[in-house]
Amino acid sequence: MLNISSQDPSEYFRITYPELYPVQMNHLKNLLTVYETGYGMFTALPIEAGIGKSIESDKSIGQYRKYGGNRSFLLVKKFRAEVTNSLIRINSHYDRNIVLGITSNNWGEIRPQAYDIVNWPVVIITHARYLNLSLDPLTRSYFEQDRHTLVIDEQVELPTSLFSEHDYLAI
Repeated sequence: MLNISSQDPSEYFRITYPELYPVQMNHLKNLLTVYETGYGMFTALPIEAGIGKSIESDKSIGQYRKYGGNRSFLLVKKFRAEVTNSLIRINSHYDRNIVLGITSNNWGEIRPQAYDIVNWPVVIITHARYLNLSLDPLTRSYFEQDRHTLVIDEQVELPTSLFSEHDYLAI
């Protein structure tokens, strides 16, 4: 049994699969910064959970933008804390703030100038905000405009609703 003392959740994978880990992380980096899927297409990344995809994605995006990359990103995180953590990690590779992190804590301040969202090369929102945007086409357009890459971190849990037959027929 491995004795792993680090707080890094990906260390076990790196130690157990030393040849595979760099290949998978390089593939992830290339998906974000080099490859094209085509308009209206997406790529699902079937890599083991907990090996550091989010951290490596942040690192790749930060370095890509630092060295002149021009793709713009919309990242969707499950929790507010992940929005903040990714913002800090990506900005740490850059000499200025290139990331706009939007959570329920700051949306009230940002919303009146939502049209400025397009000016940020990297925007990070929560799953809840992503779902809310599906109901607000105008605001969603500010998030989508000129975005090259959408990264949804973790499966989005869609809300379920129960309707009576009467309510369903009324819809």
